[in-house]
Amino acid sequence: MLFLFYIYTLPYIVEYEEITNYSQKAYLINSVVDNLYFSSNFWHSPLEYLKDIPPILLFFLTILASLLNFLTTVYTLSFILTIIVNTTRCFIKKIIKYKKI
Repeated sequence: MLFLFYIYTLPYIVEYEEITNYSQKAYLINSVVDNLYFSSNFWHSPLEYLKDIPPILLFFLTILASLLNFLTTVYTLSFILTIIVNTTRCFIKKIIKYKKI
């Protein structure tokens, strides 16, 4: 009886060992990535690159980004408002047309 139980559970044991093996591989990969991250300058923070840009250029880029943000917001909202007004106007015209009939 124990032999039948062993034969029945054998595929599950093999799958468990494979999963354990995958988790060990994942642990090794994560440890290698952690070593790269903490032990060397492989990953750079974005602020390191800002040191090379002149401050006056950063100032103008900030103003340009703010202006672009403002214009896209205003034009998006005005476009949506135009659609709402036009559809409402057409809807009111249809109501007036059907009231006359």
